[in-house]
Amino acid sequence: MQLPFKPIPMIAIAGLSSLIGGALGVLLLVLMLLLTQASLGREEADKHGISENNASRMGGVAIAIGALMFCIPAVLTHSFVDLSKAPANLFRGYEWAPLLIGMIGLADDITQRISPINRLLTMLLVVVIAFLMVPEILPKQIDFLLLSKLLNEPLLMTVAVTIVVVGFVNAGNIADGANGLLAIIALCVFYLAHQHTQSALFFGLFVSVAVFTLYNLASGRIFLGDFGSYGLSAMMAFACLDLLTISDASIWFFAAILSYPCTELVRVITNRLLRNRSPLAADNSHVHNKLFTLLKRTGLSSLVANSATGLVISGLFSVLPTYLAVSGVLPWNSSLWFLYFSAGVIVHLGLSMLSRQEKVEQRYADGV
Repeated sequence: MQLPFKPIPMIAIAGLSSLIGGALGVLLLVLMLLLTQASLGREEADKHGISENNASRMGGVAIAIGALMFCIPAVLTHSFVDLSKAPANLFRGYEWAPLLIGMIGLADDITQRISPINRLLTMLLVVVIAFLMVPEILPKQIDFLLLSKLLNEPLLMTVAVTIVVVGFVNAGNIADGANGLLAIIALCVFYLAHQHTQSALFFGLFVSVAVFTLYNLASGRIFLGDFGSYGLSAMMAFACLDLLTISDASIWFFAAILSYPCTELVRVITNRLLRNRSPLAADNSHVHNKLFTLLKRTGLSSLVANSATGLVISGLFSVLPTYLAVSGVLPWNSSLWFLYFSAGVIVHLGLSMLSRQEKVEQRYADGV
């Protein structure tokens, strides 16, 4: 097996994986190494910010296998046959929906022939069925600043939440790459979910995503792929709805944690429509692409610049609000989270001006 980086860093990653997940963490790391070498799900170099090597799209598959490995012992310790009657600390009842949404992405990872509109419609169908089967995770009452009575009408709430979930799945997909960005956002959500539900699945997901993030940041040779980005994004969305219904948390707290992919999706689609381009078109106009380019121009390698991009953006928009809530500095039921979310959107839009400012400075320099 050809290692994606030098032996000493490899040993360090293996040691950290062992601390995070024990023997299963090391096994998961080995699985990712094998997937890196496999031809299935290969992606050409430079598509996700790493120009030196091709990468694997199978990171989501590794995370799913890792989560399953951590869930099996918990399932075996319970003497029941019907998994639909499993206690809440094993499963929450909606996990099948993110898995199905992830399978849509897996089919595209392998074939790369499914049209965006077909993916979108299939996701929409899965989310609608999920809400019909598990209606208890739908918010019952949200304190909106305006038109609260109208917006809390059950039918309108269901339609709105369905659009938000499908939108976030697609928003998460644009944040996937070899920079750990989406994975670190997922770590924040799964940590909170496990703390408040004690679900074995959320624990398995947290550990698996943590090991993936280490390997992802250190090597740049594997990323989530559509299976991972769709599946994790859907799981994050359902988990946040779950936490919202079982706690007194502010909806704006979850909006703050998930703000980067959501704001970026709205910003990019708006820009594309204003330029008469398809909102489903792919490009490199995202804030994380711009920050990566800026960091690389300072002399950093592609790998370091890309990893730093993921750490900076996820740290600013997801890790920081999670820390503030967990530490009690700004409790998650505080009304101030709306102001925090609004400030985050302003910062995000400011970062989106990076490349524009560089162009202005370059034109000025050329004129001089």
